[in-house]
Amino acid sequence: MIVRMKKITIFAAADHADEALEALRASGVLHVQLERKTTGSISDIEQKTERAVAALDTISEPEENARLTCPPGDVVDEILMLGERKERLAASGEELDAKLSWYEKWGAVSLHSLSELATAGVSVHLHTATKAEYALLAERQGIYKIGEHGKSMLLAHLLTQGNTPLDLPEEVLPLLEQSALLDERRRVDDELAELEPRLASLGDCRLGVENYLSKLGADLEFARVKASLAQDRGICHVRGFAPVDTLEKLRAIAEKSGWAYMFEEPEEDDETPTLIRNPRWVRIIDPVMAFLGTVPGYKELDVSLWFLLFFALFVAMLIGDAGYGLIYLVLALLARRKFKQAPAEPFILIYVLSICTIVWGVLSGTYFGSERIASIPFLAALSIPAISSFDLTNGGFNDNQFFLIKLCFRIGAVHLTLAHLLAAGKCSNSPKALAQIGWIAIIWGLYCLTGMLVLGQPFPQIGGYLIGIGSLLALLFTNYQKNVLKGVGQTLIEFPLGLIGGFSDVVSYLRLFAVGYTSLVLANTFNMMAVGDGIKSPMAALGAALILFLGHSLNLVLATMGVVVHGIRLKMLEFSGHVGNEWSGDEYKPFREKS
Repeated sequence: MIVRMKKITIFAAADHADEALEALRASGVLHVQLERKTTGSISDIEQKTERAVAALDTISEPEENARLTCPPGDVVDEILMLGERKERLAASGEELDAKLSWYEKWGAVSLHSLSELATAGVSVHLHTATKAEYALLAERQGIYKIGEHGKSMLLAHLLTQGNTPLDLPEEVLPLLEQSALLDERRRVDDELAELEPRLASLGDCRLGVENYLSKLGADLEFARVKASLAQDRGICHVRGFAPVDTLEKLRAIAEKSGWAYMFEEPEEDDETPTLIRNPRWVRIIDPVMAFLGTVPGYKELDVSLWFLLFFALFVAMLIGDAGYGLIYLVLALLARRKFKQAPAEPFILIYVLSICTIVWGVLSGTYFGSERIASIPFLAALSIPAISSFDLTNGGFNDNQFFLIKLCFRIGAVHLTLAHLLAAGKCSNSPKALAQIGWIAIIWGLYCLTGMLVLGQPFPQIGGYLIGIGSLLALLFTNYQKNVLKGVGQTLIEFPLGLIGGFSDVVSYLRLFAVGYTSLVLANTFNMMAVGDGIKSPMAALGAALILFLGHSLNLVLATMGVVVHGIRLKMLEFSGHVGNEWSGDEYKPFREKS
């Protein structure tokens, strides 16, 4: 649930602003409303932060952590200086290699000898020509073939007074002899060799630099909060937000410190931060929300509980295979043993999703897409014929696609109904709640319409009544106001698109069947490719094992992508659109000490 907030204003003597901010930071509960100001101290800290981040990008992971024996800023400066020097040397090396590549192409050309020949009246010109061009020039005096480079001929033309230059592109001679370039390249390599050990040793200071960066972050936050203080006649004040259950703590600190304070209800145009507190078992969905980077607005709804429940169902149906669910579960258990210090929530979430997938796979009789495994009497007794993947009486896939598609549409209607019930509860003291009831009727009318258009079922009479009555309620109460006709006019502009969108949203739940069925067919196809008419030799067994491993690994990857693309989409787009969440919230981040 979203925790109720209060808008807080703290007044203190301007001469004691730093002490007041230190006390506020120690309390760790006030989300300060920052002003967009830039001061000299903020710019200085930001510059130091950028340099520290660049230093961390320059050094490698440490072999062992070393204590800093000098100020961390000096360490950062040295790292950046060495890093820049290394980049310059690397660029020089690349430039020298490009110049040396010319000698690799033309051979050990002596620039000094060419200069002496030019002094004696013989100028040497180097050209690249095709074989056809060379054939026309071969008999010409003063032309010598030096070698070949790919499909090109390397030519030297000795040009004396009175001779005509060749009408061919001429090579530009390097400015330095090959020996000088090689000496310079060796010097660059030697400097790089001296540089690397020092940079490696500075890599052992990584933890110290990270701690320095963390301190800079705290200093930057303090400087921004201080810049947000408003001062007038020796009094400064700061505004922010805090959860209602922390007000007594703030009041006690204010009275002890001699501050004046004011607690108010947030206004509509306030950028009130969002703090979500849920039971521990619901918080296992938080890693998914963090991955998506979504925070509901303060006036929006927290849908974490419903996200978790329906997401578990969607994952189970999208993967739909007990064997795959077992693999996910085993991998998660092994990963948890390896990463014992990591947060528990992501692992618990994977446990839950894996178990739900296993349960759905058992009920649908799906084990690695194998009909043989599903036919084992004990496992066959656990499956439900209506959703079973295989017809264990006649063989082959079960002819229950009609039922499963209808089930997906029904799940979609229930899911979207829940969204509108939550939205109605949010505005339960307003006639606008009736608009949400109207949309519930519309959703079920559209459910009947999908049955007719997609499954070929007759359209029930009640479906028309549901769409008609629901549309009337939605038109009258979505933008309810004293001028009823004006409200209806405002709603009517977007209402047709809303109807079309509602229909497409119900139909979109078909993806639960389509993705799961595709995964089943792929798994069964790989099984048939591997086994076929039977395994008749050790080589055939090895090939079958390879096909099974690669095929099911690919299917697992595709199933995981299906969960991310389709399972999350049904929650974040379809459901959120109907519940009215825009995920425009600002996360509650109190001004506090950083560990």
